Amino acid sequence: LHELLHTLAALITQTIDVDLCIVLLQDPMQDTLALATCVPDLRSQAVQLQPLQLSNTLMEKLSYATQCGELPRLHEHELEELNPLQNVQYKTLLPIPLIVGTSCFGIINCYSSQPYHYSEDEHLMLCLIAGQTALMLKNRQHFEESVQTHKMLVKTFLSDLLMVQPGMEDILRRRAYALSFDITRPHVLV
Repeated sequence: LHELLHTLAALITQTIDVDLCIVLLQDPMQDTLALATCVPDLRSQAVQLQPLQLSNTLMEKLSYATQCGELPRLHEHELEELNPLQNVQYKTLLPIPLIVGTSCFGIINCYSSQPYHYSEDEHLMLCLIAGQTALMLKNRQHFEESVQTHKMLVKTFLSDLLMVQPGMEDILRRRAYALSFDITRPHVLV
């Protein structure tokens, strides 16, 4: 994921000719947006980055713009709320939200040292990139949740199987089939 996002940020930087592109992803544990990658890499420089916690009003505005297929038009105080960089000077900040439905997976921030006005083609390209990236992140999240659910079901099944309670044979057999276990063959549990 990190390599994919880094390549995406590099391609955006080259394509629309901005000085800096950072990708922030949602951290569900802390309900913040944290740095995933940036091009060029700022870790070796004395740049201070802080996680972002967006207000509900700003999230609604970003979601509405995404649903309309547009990049958000934001006021200066809203741009400040979306800027994790503390000691970097720039003329233009172009935020590109990574939103699917009502779920925000992150944001791509593009910085330019010059006033920047994107063309219609660049606008369309950025909206498509944001939509596809958000869908990829949503699919990844669902896959991870599915894997965790499957692991929990297997763990519960094996635990119940080892407890051997009378009258549970039919239930355990159905659960085994649902988990794709062939119980007609012997198995070793470790």
